[in-house]
Amino acid sequence: AEIARAAQWAGKVDADDNPDIAAWMEFVTTKQGVSEELYIHDSVWPSVALKKLVHEKVKVTDTDLEKGYDANYGPRVICRAIVLTNLRRAQEVWEMAHGKPTVENFSRLAEEYSVEAGTRSTGGEVPPIQKHGGQPLLEKDAFALKAGEVSGIIQVQDRYVILFCEGHTKPQNIEFHEVRDLLYREIHEKKLRISMADELQRQEEMAQVDNYLAGESKSPSRGNRQPRPPS
Repeated sequence: AEIARAAQWAGKVDADDNPDIAAWMEFVTTKQGVSEELYIHDSVWPSVALKKLVHEKVKVTDTDLEKGYDANYGPRVICRAIVLTNLRRAQEVWEMAHGKPTVENFSRLAEEYSVEAGTRSTGGEVPPIQKHGGQPLLEKDAFALKAGEVSGIIQVQDRYVILFCEGHTKPQNIEFHEVRDLLYREIHEKKLRISMADELQRQEEMAQVDNYLAGESKSPSRGNRQPRPPS
């Protein structure tokens, strides 16, 4: 079942959209250069074991489904962006953008001042901003803009972002009930993977690891390395 899941998510399916396990195993063994036995031992078995440990903890709520629907099929904001690393410079650029809120002026400012190569070379063009994409403050400010408006200075980690709104896209003409099962599978898989990674980290932190080659021992309580007497 785990191999079939891997084949499905890798796009190795037959004409009926069922997992093509033979094609997937051929890809793994030939393209990745590992034996079937090694793939099962080093990849499949650990994945199955982690899933057994966490599968009951993973729940997909109605809120998760609603956010997934909005993110994938809802409206998006068409923006240009200027990214800076210095707040004082960001304030100067914002004043120039706000004083003349046109696409041409904002594009010129992005080419001159943006620290990101992508936005600098494209005149600030970025992919349309969706809801629930992982940057809530940026998304909130973007969706509050109307066409022709310049945002405030938005701090995203150690960067300062200025947006220029060119408009909003229309939601896709897809009803929630049509994609609910698809959304459920995708969200469940993502949450499962996150839970598996957390469990693996927890197991590693709890483990007593004795590295005889390096002469070190890792304590499960604090995770610190201590010299280990040779034996």
